[in-house]
Amino acid sequence: MPADVPSGFAPGLINYFVGGPNAGGVYSDGSIPTQVSVPADYAVADSKGNVYLATQSGQIYIVYAGNKVPQALKNITATPQAGDIYQIAGLTNANCLEGGDPTCGENQPLNMVQFGSINGLAIDSSDNLYYADETTPDGTAVDVVRRVDATTSIVTTVAGQLGVASISTDIGDGGPAAAATLLYPTDIKIDQYGNIFIDDSLDDVIRVVYSGSQPPPLLSAEGITAGNAQKGFIYSVAGQVFGYCQTSGTCGDGTSATSSATLGIQPSIAVDAAGNLFIADAISPVSGSGSSYIRIVYAGGAVPPLLNLALNPAGGNTVAPAKGFIYAATGYGLSPQFTNCSLAPCGDGGLAAAAAFGGLTTDPSIFVSLDSLGNLYISDSTDYAVRKIDTSGYVSTIAGIDDPNQISSTSNLSAPPIPSPATSVPIEPFTIAFDQQNNLYITDSQDIVWQVAPIQPQTIDFPDFDPNPVTYGVNPITLAATATSSLPITYTVTGPAHLNGTQLLVTGVGTVSVTATQAGNSQYAAAVSVTKTLTVDPASLIVTANNASKELGQPNPAFSATISGFVNGETQASTGVYSGTPAFSTTATTNSPIATYPITVSLGTLAAANYTFASFVPGTLTVTGNTVQSIVFAALPAITYGQVFTLNLSATASSGLPVSFQLISGPGKLTGSTLTVIGGGTIVITASQEGGGQYAAATPVTRNLVVNPAPLTITGPSVTLPYGTTVNPSSFPAAVITGFVGSDTQASVLTGSAQYTTATGTPNAGTYPITVGVGTLALLPGAASSYVFGPTVSGSLVISPTPQTISLNPVSSSQIYGNFVPLTAASNSGLPITFTVTGPGYYYNGLNVTSSGNNTVQLVMSGVGTVIATATQSGNGNFGPAAPVSQTFTVGPAPLDIGVAQNYSREQGAPNPVFQPAIGAGILPGQPGGFVNGDSDIPSVISGIPLLTTTATESSPPGTYPIVPSQGTLAAANYYFVFVNGQLTVTPPGSFTISAAPPALTVPTGLSRQATITLTPLNLYQGTVTLGCGQVPANVTCVISPATYVFPGSQTINGTENSAQGTITITASGATVVGSLARNNSISSATFVIPGTFAGLLLVFARRKAASKSSIWGVIAFLALGASMLAVTSCGGSSKMLSAAPGSATVMITGNGTTVGGNGTVTASLPLSVTIQ
Repeated sequence: MPADVPSGFAPGLINYFVGGPNAGGVYSDGSIPTQVSVPADYAVADSKGNVYLATQSGQIYIVYAGNKVPQALKNITATPQAGDIYQIAGLTNANCLEGGDPTCGENQPLNMVQFGSINGLAIDSSDNLYYADETTPDGTAVDVVRRVDATTSIVTTVAGQLGVASISTDIGDGGPAAAATLLYPTDIKIDQYGNIFIDDSLDDVIRVVYSGSQPPPLLSAEGITAGNAQKGFIYSVAGQVFGYCQTSGTCGDGTSATSSATLGIQPSIAVDAAGNLFIADAISPVSGSGSSYIRIVYAGGAVPPLLNLALNPAGGNTVAPAKGFIYAATGYGLSPQFTNCSLAPCGDGGLAAAAAFGGLTTDPSIFVSLDSLGNLYISDSTDYAVRKIDTSGYVSTIAGIDDPNQISSTSNLSAPPIPSPATSVPIEPFTIAFDQQNNLYITDSQDIVWQVAPIQPQTIDFPDFDPNPVTYGVNPITLAATATSSLPITYTVTGPAHLNGTQLLVTGVGTVSVTATQAGNSQYAAAVSVTKTLTVDPASLIVTANNASKELGQPNPAFSATISGFVNGETQASTGVYSGTPAFSTTATTNSPIATYPITVSLGTLAAANYTFASFVPGTLTVTGNTVQSIVFAALPAITYGQVFTLNLSATASSGLPVSFQLISGPGKLTGSTLTVIGGGTIVITASQEGGGQYAAATPVTRNLVVNPAPLTITGPSVTLPYGTTVNPSSFPAAVITGFVGSDTQASVLTGSAQYTTATGTPNAGTYPITVGVGTLALLPGAASSYVFGPTVSGSLVISPTPQTISLNPVSSSQIYGNFVPLTAASNSGLPITFTVTGPGYYYNGLNVTSSGNNTVQLVMSGVGTVIATATQSGNGNFGPAAPVSQTFTVGPAPLDIGVAQNYSREQGAPNPVFQPAIGAGILPGQPGGFVNGDSDIPSVISGIPLLTTTATESSPPGTYPIVPSQGTLAAANYYFVFVNGQLTVTPPGSFTISAAPPALTVPTGLSRQATITLTPLNLYQGTVTLGCGQVPANVTCVISPATYVFPGSQTINGTENSAQGTITITASGATVVGSLARNNSISSATFVIPGTFAGLLLVFARRKAASKSSIWGVIAFLALGASMLAVTSCGGSSKMLSAAPGSATVMITGNGTTVGGNGTVTASLPLSVTIQ
């Protein structure tokens, strides 16, 4: 069995590309693909990364990658957004050949084309798109393969005749592809030359259109070469027309693909770089489960690894395939052969010979695709997986879960979170495609398009060790390798070291190798491991001979040495660190005289694995005498630290030899026999005499000098605070600590601070003790024996009266008489402020002292002059007196308005009225000008009277005229005068108007008719109006009642003037004929005038009849006179009736009115239309 050398696509994470759980609502162009549902069946990707999706129902979509916009997409939108989805075809409602364009959009842009059923999608190296169109929904044959030009998006048919299906074995092979017939084309593939391979499914053949740069190699098996092949012609390369194979193993494998072999359903095909044809052939029985297997038609060039494995299962290439023959490449090793997959893992992990495809259904269709290395990819829909057969012949699942017994709907499967490893997510794949970035796209029957990213490579960056080499004992070294994936690094170590996490701990001398690895995960492949080496050199040790002594005449003692320089916590006493002993030598012998002799040390048998013995230091051997001697060293009295700094030590030896002193311990320094005390405690001193000549060393004498600790005095501070300050001892100055010795300071001896106890809160003014305690004071470790806390001295807290200040809010220094000036003042003590005043002023209501909650008093300016207000506060026990604060005011006179008591009006021609003054009434709105400070118009405040004048005279025309006040004899001490003009309005003379209702009268002969007359005064007319009638027709009378009207010149409450009404009566006479007399024209005219004159007289008399009772008799006499005149006139006229003549006339109603001045007349008139019938 050949070894499995992994090759081809290695899956990473799977993610939703189109559709998914967030898809919903109505599809619209420009949507995010994962938010819409598209029932895509086929997918291909162009060289720019755009992914085309096609549905069997005849729609084509594009997910725009954001690079160059394809023309087919430009037809839809000029500004597509990267990452969004757009529908570019299937936009018309009509299906191909079901009405509309009989060519289904031939030579039209893609968006204008009609479709039947798309069953195959491919794209060539120039990004031209190809699709197979089968049948319409009503079963009408379409059966063509069409090409979409990448540059223009124009659609043309490249194989088959639109609407013409194959009905015989003559399907047009060897002739123009456009003249051939197809029957249910289900898949298209484009080889590397641009030739179009077509799975002509129901014709049971695989065909190729020679449309590329050279003929497909398979044609040479049919005797067709570059010399006789014709561009655009179509040829069969596998199967026999209508030669359907229904039983696996009987389909002619191992024979000529075109003359002997037959095909099953063959739903999908693929072509490799050498032109070999791969056929996914499905056998679908009438009943029971079908199966699928891969068949290869050999093109005569390079043998596909999968085919070579089928011919030479034991390895090698002894058996060679025949050009143009077809061979089974999978399933032939099963028992029985070519059976379907009924139980997972369907051959995964083994060779293709024993791999089963097609699950437990009667339609075991699979879809295939090849990569450039010859790895074969299979969409095994009924096994719910996308599988790969690599070039070693091994089968694996790269997406989905290969198990034919899954529930048949991914919506019912418990899917892990997305994205997840591709082989952990259940899918229902249909077709597959790769893009140029090696992403795998899977169309899913659940209206999902999946995207599987290839597993990503990663590298490890592992810096060299620096420094290198290192010395044994080096500190732990942090390893800093990183992976480009950012995944964690794993380390392994060989050599004298071990790991503690990411730290390398060196344990010995030699070469250490550290290897960094990263095993990868579902997104990243394992990285190539990186190894770094580190050289560890031995550490250096120093061997020092220890000093020794012996008595005169004694043999040399055994010598010893001290070894130093150990690392990693090792010592001279550590076991296994070194072995052996050093060698010693000296010049001294048993009889050597008293003196000192060198002790030389060397390597001897010393050895160490991790050390070198780098240097050897000699010691000293001292030879001494043997006569006994003693030392007298008196006891040392105790002292206090700081009391004595130096002591001269004294001791004698019985031999008379000099005595030396050694400081054994304690706080002192010894120079010769002078002891310097540097701290408290016990100083241990030994007096010794090493011997000399015949004297042996004396027995040393040790004395203790007790140095008692120096007492420290803690003195509290003196603190002065103003009254009102909250006492906070933590803010007091630090206590003064004394008693330090020499250069010692508080900082070098103590830590912490003293504690104070004193008055709390805000005490009254006075003096309070500050009691001092140790608090947190503590002696530092180095001073604990030298000092002790002694007595404490209390401090003092002085609470002094707080100085007071008064803040007086400034106000304007310029004031006027009568002003109330608010003075606001406060002291920092909060005590009340007392105000005084000099000059013409006083405090309102006598309130000149502020109170709690009211810091304001009111200063009243009672006269013109200088006023000084002073604020004072005398203090109390806790507050000192405040410095007075004053403000000076200059008080000027107040304004006093001098105006006119009212505005006046009069009629033109009337004399001016008598004007009355107004004093101090605040005439100007919103401005001062009245009396202040309780003043009024009395002589003690103001004297004299103003003068009021105007420019208007009786003859002045209507208009407004100022009434101007001036000072006259006015005088006031505390006011200045503001003169405010009044106004005189001269109105036009009053007038009136006359109106009649109705404005026209129709009077039948012999009858009377009336109209209402209304007089309306204008401009407050005042006077008496007399009304009269003008000339009237003959035998017509006009009477107005009343004739006189009086108007007082007033208005109604709503501002209109009161009108007056009367009645006008028009009477048309109707007399009887008394004779017939001759008359001339002049007489006739006279008879017309007389009645009018009579009527006028009647009116005059009627208006005056109320003047006297006797006037009635005058009226009667006048009427009698008039009647006689008429009689005379009638008699002097013709014999016709004395009645008003029919016709129309205008009677002028006139009005004459008096004026107020009596120097004129106001008139008005009204024409009244009268019709006599």
